[in-house]
Amino acid sequence: MTSIGVIIGSTRPGRNGGNAARCVRDLAVEYAGEAAEFELVDLAGYQLPLLDEPTHLRMADIRSQPALTLREDFVNFTEFRPQPAQAAALHGLIDELLAWSRALAPLHTPVPATVS
Repeated sequence: MTSIGVIIGSTRPGRNGGNAARCVRDLAVEYAGEAAEFELVDLAGYQLPLLDEPTHLRMADIRSQPALTLREDFVNFTEFRPQPAQAAALHGLIDELLAWSRALAPLHTPVPATVS
């Protein structure tokens, strides 16, 4: 028998993907009958990287973002080369970091140096 997974792609709290996925599964069972077996697959149960943010990044709490900490604390630079499988995740992280850095730029006021 053919086994088909209906994927619930949203991983955030308060999501509505489960209702839609159950509806799709029920319609598929009704249409396919005994020709296939349908199973709900919930991505939230797999703890995938980059999918664990509680809200969309543009709506997140800026106090918990890495850009705020890095802007204030990061003084040494290091070069590293990611493996090909890590490139997409790294690209997403850097894009997020740049977006938050631009968003936080107006909030950053440098402390004037004291001359003695």
